[in-house]
Amino acid sequence: MALFTGYSALIVKRDSPRHKKLGRIYVYGMSAVTITAYIMAIIKPNAFQFGITVFTTYFIYTGWSSVGGRWKTYAKQDRCAAYGFFLAAAACLGLLGYVKINKIKFSGTFLTTALIFSIIATIISLRDIWHLKDTPLSRTERIIKHLISMCAGLIATTTAVMVTLISNVPIIPPIFAWIGPSVVISPLIFYWARQMRTNAP
Repeated sequence: MALFTGYSALIVKRDSPRHKKLGRIYVYGMSAVTITAYIMAIIKPNAFQFGITVFTTYFIYTGWSSVGGRWKTYAKQDRCAAYGFFLAAAACLGLLGYVKINKIKFSGTFLTTALIFSIIATIISLRDIWHLKDTPLSRTERIIKHLISMCAGLIATTTAVMVTLISNVPIIPPIFAWIGPSVVISPLIFYWARQMRTNAP
């Protein structure tokens, strides 16, 4: 449901009633996904799954909060979320450096994926922190924040689904599932953001 409504919201006209309805369903679906993912990460401890869940939670929350009625300024919880997410991303990068320096054995696919997600998280959290001092944000910047955050959450969900499906198809390299969504969707996000700034009134 989250995947269907997420991609459908990208296709329909922005700010239309249909876009808003699909967006709400997407947020509900992703909320259910993250809640169950936290439960699974506890039942069957998995640090990587927990990290991806934190990644997804932050982006779905900030994507919602940027257009969820807070039009004049960031709420205190948004500030806490941005700084907390940056610290989490920095910790992940530090942990990956430790793994590399000490030559701890991990799957190459795992390390590549963790590095990509950590870099994306660091860049976007720094961008959010930078904008915290520029409140209130312009309407264009709020919409761009909404776009970036929601699409980042969509990348995480798409990756999870593809990894699950492709694990049953041995002839397809795992790296395709792990980084494919990021490679395809990330350039589109930045293209759309640039177009919005160019066409802003």
